[in-house]
Amino acid sequence: METRTVSVGSAPRIVIGDCRGDLEITVGENGVVEISSSQMPDRVQQTDEALVIERAARDLELSVPSDAEIVIERIGGDLLARDFAALAVQSVGGDVELNDLSGAAQLGRVGGDLSASHLAALEVSDRLNGELRAESIKQLQVDRIDGDADVDDVESATFGNVGGDFSAQGVNALRCRPVGGDAALPNLSLIH
Repeated sequence: METRTVSVGSAPRIVIGDCRGDLEITVGENGVVEISSSQMPDRVQQTDEALVIERAARDLELSVPSDAEIVIERIGGDLLARDFAALAVQSVGGDVELNDLSGAAQLGRVGGDLSASHLAALEVSDRLNGELRAESIKQLQVDRIDGDADVDDVESATFGNVGGDFSAQGVNALRCRPVGGDAALPNLSLIH
């Protein structure tokens, strides 16, 4: 596996155009982004606004500062992201796991399952083809879930259609459209 280290300023913005494989993003040293892959991305460029990775043909691992903001156009495989500031992704082909992001996570289309915990905010603005497991999130909004949804310890949650079963526990405020399966909603403060 090849590794490349790039120096960045505080609160860096990292933009990824296309990652054809899996993408793992974890926290590393402040002021440094470490890029690892069996085949390094075609082009890595640092501009005044961002560190830009245009296309990665294989799996990619990034180690980023804890205050990093990551913006991604497309991931062909799975996404694992944890312990940094903010994330925005237009499309993920596989599963997504998000943990301990201090800022917002915004996702477009997700082809697989989504597991998220300890986030300030999570929005899925398109379709989640798999199941949702969300825990310890302040603000949660998902437009459409094809599978089951299991939500625990969420301050405010808004859902469009849920295709499978729906379970919500420890939710202070909930808005939900039709549920295709069974719904279990114990101990909710406010339902719309």
